[in-house]
Amino acid sequence: MADVMPFEYACTIMGRPPLRTIAFGNNNNVTDASMQLGMKSILLAGNTPRYELKGADTIVGSLSDLRITNLKVGPG
Repeated sequence: MADVMPFEYACTIMGRPPLRTIAFGNNNNVTDASMQLGMKSILLAGNTPRYELKGADTIVGSLSDLRITNLKVGPG
């Protein structure tokens, strides 16, 4: 099970609820922790094959691949 404390702490520091936050990372631990908190997740594939990255809302090859439509979290 992934450690959610860093994500909870980041949300607290930013003053954002997890449901309105996107976690960025490069491994499945990021996806696992963000899912536990109800966050969206975007993984940067880098050298990791995409088929090894599971459950992320979006997987990109580089940050330049992101578009506003990839980042939509919800209403409001």
